[in-house]
Amino acid sequence: MGGLAFIPYQHIRTKTNLRKLVTEEMLQLDGHNSIIIVDGANMIGWPEKMIDDELEIVRNAGVVQLQREIPHSINIQVAKAVKRAVVPVI
Repeated sequence: MGGLAFIPYQHIRTKTNLRKLVTEEMLQLDGHNSIIIVDGANMIGWPEKMIDDELEIVRNAGVVQLQREIPHSINIQVAKAVKRAVVPVI
């Protein structure tokens, strides 16, 4: 894989007054990087159940990266949707 990935702008929603992602990225002497992500940094403001229109976006993706800072229930719904659509998950 390679190249650029993007989300069409019409699918991006902005929410205000929410706790933001907390990460620390470190560049090692050998050129590799390490990223520490605080689990649950973006837990507020998610629905209990994603609507089909939202899941359709990920079912049509080339690849999906699950994020540990969002609710596990969202990751599970996305993972199940993309598994049926045979979309690679990282």
